[in-house]
Amino acid sequence: MKTLIVEDDRDLALAMSEYLELHNVECDFADNGASGITLALQHRYDCLILDNMLPI
Repeated sequence: MKTLIVEDDRDLALAMSEYLELHNVECDFADNGASGITLALQHRYDCLILDNMLPI
């Protein structure tokens, strides 16, 4: 499974990815909405995890 984590809090994003990777989930990161959209359009993800209050 491949997941995109879009989160501006780097520590939180790393904590989420460490947990997910224990369960064989491959994670990519974006730290803002624009980067998240770019990655989502370039790759095929099974799951997107988005920060609700993410800056653009």
